[in-house]
Amino acid sequence: MLDHYSEIPAPSLEEATEQVVEFVKKQHFTFKLDDFFTTDELSKICKESVEQVGPLGSMSGWWVFTSNKACTNAMDKILNTYKQKTIAAATEEGC
Repeated sequence: MLDHYSEIPAPSLEEATEQVVEFVKKQHFTFKLDDFFTTDELSKICKESVEQVGPLGSMSGWWVFTSNKACTNAMDKILNTYKQKTIAAATEEGC
């Protein structure tokens, strides 16, 4: 079945970014995403993650390899950014 999808091009950068954003929104974080990230910030992080993994290749390549790495990178960036924001907020409060 994947052989069939290897002939189909991968989703565009915009479509891939939307897929990663949707994946990230479904994850359970210890914080509420909307409290710390605007929609634009979240989209930017996800787009950077998709771009970071390189060319998207075929649809089967996207499903099997690239999407997983892009989603993992996006979640790592979100967690790191969240930690930086909470540290900055604590510093401002004088903790």
